[in-house]
Amino acid sequence: MPWGQPAVFGKDGICTLYQSVFNDHAIKSETRLMEIEVAGGLGYFWCTYALTATPKAGGKALEEEGKAMFIVKREQGGAWKIARLIDNSDHAPAD
Repeated sequence: MPWGQPAVFGKDGICTLYQSVFNDHAIKSETRLMEIEVAGGLGYFWCTYALTATPKAGGKALEEEGKAMFIVKREQGGAWKIARLIDNSDHAPAD
């Protein structure tokens, strides 16, 4: 559930959402883990982030700060996978 956009579903939807961003921008990001909680095969963690997306073709970089909540699920074999993700900006939407 990316901020300012409709919810995205499935691996293909996520790839489509982010592929153009990574193709067109150099991304620099820092995160700070704030909390982790696990109960059986489900868990969550949330973090704060600051990122800069610089257009590869030149132009003004986008700087953003916000927070994200990840809900994770343990799969057979023990790997943890993201089941849900929501993030939002610390800044008010532009008019």
